[in-house]
Amino acid sequence: MAAKRREIGQTLSKQPPTLAWDRSCCSARPATVYRVRQGPDYKRNGKKAPSGPEMYDQIGFDVYRSPNKQLHLAAHTQMPKLPPGQDTPVAGVPPIFIVNFMLPNYEPPNPLWGTPITDGPGFGVVSYFLMKESTRAALNGTTPATPAHRLLQRLVAYEEERVRMKAILNVLNAAELNFSSALASLINQYNMKPILTRPQHRFFTDYKTYFELDVDIHIFGYVGRRGLFMLMPLVNKVAADAGFVVEGWDDDELPENILFRSHIHGVNFETAEELDLPFLPSPPPPAEGFHPPLPHELHPLPSPGPDSSGTFVFPGSAPSTPMPLAAPARPGLADDWESSDDEAPLMAEEVEVYSAAIVARLLPEE
Repeated sequence: MAAKRREIGQTLSKQPPTLAWDRSCCSARPATVYRVRQGPDYKRNGKKAPSGPEMYDQIGFDVYRSPNKQLHLAAHTQMPKLPPGQDTPVAGVPPIFIVNFMLPNYEPPNPLWGTPITDGPGFGVVSYFLMKESTRAALNGTTPATPAHRLLQRLVAYEEERVRMKAILNVLNAAELNFSSALASLINQYNMKPILTRPQHRFFTDYKTYFELDVDIHIFGYVGRRGLFMLMPLVNKVAADAGFVVEGWDDDELPENILFRSHIHGVNFETAEELDLPFLPSPPPPAEGFHPPLPHELHPLPSPGPDSSGTFVFPGSAPSTPMPLAAPARPGLADDWESSDDEAPLMAEEVEVYSAAIVARLLPEE
């Protein structure tokens, strides 16, 4: 007998009544507060401007404790019943987008001589978003689509495009909190700076209702994890916004636009409900294909496209003759970050470029 699925927001019964999770609860900040890439020739000009309205609305929130990382929560969650016309994918994009931040609840080991830890007890912050009618209209060709709509479709349809996902985090009340000088410096460095979620992310989907992004902070670089560990005693007082965007590289992929955003204030991890759910992978892609092109003026999606096994299959057919998965055509890491001096460096171990002075300030005293 299958276990009963959880309802969205079920964990909030363990949270204080003052918890605010929707952007409208404590902050009416519009998506325009986020500055995103603009063309033409962004690599040379580095121009940014306020985003247009977000493409999804937040419809739910969960917070939990767990003995280890909890992946693919949507497989254990009962999705809400949506009105007719909003309950089906459009251009291959499911109507619900889920973001699951998996946060470690242990001190990161010393990066010089400690034993690496990549899993363990932690917390989760989960946000649920529903596609706006204006986004659906653009994806189905009723209204003109923008480059951001095309990037959204590619993000869902092609695995190699998922390296483009970015988060923009903003602590709103940093000046009111008694941060140490090291933590305050770190927050100032990253506030409102886009951070690519790769390679610490995984994606899951049922190809019909939801598309889930799991961000694994357990494997972020030392500086990011150490800063989070120092922040945890004050987390119930922190008010923060988060915006998400798919990164555009070339002129025909710009301007960028915020996909969705949310606000959180007053979360209490100590009273959070504990989850320990078995991992369930995504189901296989439907044989009829999951990569329909946008129907109008934007460039058509390339064919063939990749399936979840890392081979190429032609849209509209079942996997048959595999071809090698080509490396995604994207800028090099150095070029990517040199193109704009106001974007944060990646937080992955492989490209950490923090100075020895910053690391030394964050190391615990012996």
